[in-house]
Amino acid sequence: MLYLQLVLLGLMNVKKLNIEELEDDNVYLFAIHTTLEDYRLAYFLNRELNIQLCKANHDLKIVTNRGSSEFTLFNYEDEVNFANWDLIQNKAEIHDNITSTTYDLFSIEKKSIQSRVYLVPEYKKADYMLKVTIPEHVISISNLTTQVQSIKKVSTAYEVDFYTIKSKNNLIF
Repeated sequence: MLYLQLVLLGLMNVKKLNIEELEDDNVYLFAIHTTLEDYRLAYFLNRELNIQLCKANHDLKIVTNRGSSEFTLFNYEDEVNFANWDLIQNKAEIHDNITSTTYDLFSIEKKSIQSRVYLVPEYKKADYMLKVTIPEHVISISNLTTQVQSIKKVSTAYEVDFYTIKSKNNLIF
């Protein structure tokens, strides 16, 4: 039986990630403050940055001890510049697994507790995060920030240091 398991394991494809391949790529993260809905922001970013963000087939799911939550995800793979663009919602509602029970004189009422969860808790006021993985010297970060800020309903946008935030594991997908 053990031999059969080893043979089956030998038939599966193994993908190896070489850290040296990632050294040329830089990850840039931008916090975006806006009242726009996710699909409208993606539309304006596409128009302003000349990219093609599309809604991903799946949302980004985060599971905590309080419950699970899903963040809307738009992505675009730029094969010409070897870049990946991801627009992720930073705020989402979480439905807690805990229910509070209220006893009244004539009834029993159960309530599900909802709270807000953040993809990048260090930037709770940011509505969206734009993650750009791109080789060095392909884009100008200051120009990109200016272009995002020029969108009419965007209050502000600024670069966040991806490598120093504590919750960067939430952005690795």
